[in-house]
Amino acid sequence: MAHARVRTGMIVLSVAAALSLASGVNPTAAQEKAAAPAATPAANPPETEVYLAPLTGAGPTLIIGAPKNISNHPGYDNQPKFEADDRGIVFTRGEAATRTDIFRYDLSTAALAPVKETAESEYSATPMPDGRGYGVVRVELDGVQRLWRLDPGEGKADELLIATVRPIGYFAFPEPQIAAAFVLGNPPTLQLVDLATGTPKVIASNVGRSIQKIPGRPAASFLHKISAAEWTIKEVDAKGAVKDIVRAPKGREDYAWLGDGTLVISAGTKILALKPGVDASWREIGDFEAVGLKDLTRLAANARGDQIAIVASPK
Repeated sequence: MAHARVRTGMIVLSVAAALSLASGVNPTAAQEKAAAPAATPAANPPETEVYLAPLTGAGPTLIIGAPKNISNHPGYDNQPKFEADDRGIVFTRGEAATRTDIFRYDLSTAALAPVKETAESEYSATPMPDGRGYGVVRVELDGVQRLWRLDPGEGKADELLIATVRPIGYFAFPEPQIAAAFVLGNPPTLQLVDLATGTPKVIASNVGRSIQKIPGRPAASFLHKISAAEWTIKEVDAKGAVKDIVRAPKGREDYAWLGDGTLVISAGTKILALKPGVDASWREIGDFEAVGLKDLTRLAANARGDQIAIVASPK
């Protein structure tokens, strides 16, 4: 049965699972299986913050304004996603050497609170296509990482979405009943999984951690690491057809889509932009060195295209 409803229980976080999701280090399936559950990870996840900045202009006039720290927390704050109605941002929060929870930042009130406190660790929160809760990667008692629905409704049980494909690290929904999942391994693979049947289809190997829904069409994008010198952002539709979109800047893999089809990607202290089919090359739209931000990684933009969430090391 693909949609098994399982109420959560007590759990501790395994070393391999914690480090793979927090830092992007990808253990092999054998390593994950061999890693015994531990009360705390062997190493702390990186200390990062989530910043919110305005986006103005379009095309050649697109720029990013001054960033505001919305997590403001000495620990791990990462993997932001805007809600579909642009009313809030959800992200992963963790204290040093402890589990993680999903937090929500309200864009109108600036209130910050956990979506749902659980005994497990959750990562990679993404609003569900049907509007009910969030898809999350949950680290379970034995260290296995699977895709769940985190349901914040009062008295609602969380739902296991994919039972057999594991360990999942990151994901997107090209269509409501299809998940495009980054599956940890050596090498990591991109797999399309039918949520109704649990049936997987391997699409590509040697993929990056950024799996994104493409605005306006039933498809997702992923980064294919073809070689050390060639990393390409590609599209996969819900049936598994793949096509190239654009070469990524060397060594850069954390990108997001704006609502108008523009790609943005982090590069050190900078953010670059390119609209496929329009722009010939990536161009700089923001540099945060002067305000003390460094090591920019994950990005997310709202549906209106006037706000961007940025993960960076604190000042």
